[in-house]
Amino acid sequence: MKIPCAVVRDLLPLYAENMIEEETHALVDEHLEECPECSKKLEEIKAEAAAPAAPAVDTAKPLLSLKKMINKRRWMSPQEETLKRGPAVPSRSMRTSRKKRCWPFSLTTRSTGSIQSRK
Repeated sequence: MKIPCAVVRDLLPLYAENMIEEETHALVDEHLEECPECSKKLEEIKAEAAAPAAPAVDTAKPLLSLKKMINKRRWMSPQEETLKRGPAVPSRSMRTSRKKRCWPFSLTTRSTGSIQSRK
């Protein structure tokens, strides 16, 4: 039975690690005897597996420092947070705004002597 090269190339990593069934192993062996390209690809896969792996990147340190920072904030009281951040300052637009405040009622008394609603 003739197996296409694309199918064999998909099976080669499993074949190199001997993780396929005996029947599939026999079919791939048969194909590898006839196909030099797939044989070359198998040798490349075996060479990659035998090569020393790149040194592992230590990702734990940044994550640990982030975890410490989160835990510190979680247990910080609101007063401590305020002291750490500094006093709240209104934005510039709020400080320089000259807009009159509009109240829904007039604070002046009229002839009735009570506060009147504006309409």
